[in-house]
Amino acid sequence: DVYKRQSTLSGEIYERYRSTHRILLNGIADIVDMGIRDGSIGPCQPKIVVLALLSGLNSTIHWHRGNGNLSRLQTTDEILRYFLDGIAA
Repeated sequence: DVYKRQSTLSGEIYERYRSTHRILLNGIADIVDMGIRDGSIGPCQPKIVVLALLSGLNSTIHWHRGNGNLSRLQTTDEILRYFLDGIAA
């Protein structure tokens, strides 16, 4: 797990990781914010949306066993669909 292993990094490498991580999160949040402004994404907190989406996608490694009805890729597609289309009927 990347988040657990990041704590084993030290000094400059850890700071470089954190800086890159912030740039990535802020960049994706900026894309969400652009979608809010152009109306393609409903009102929301962009950073919370990004963290929730990435957490949902990254956590599949912990619980997806590959022996169910969906492959890992199909599961990822389903998670993305929930975020993009919502779960309302």
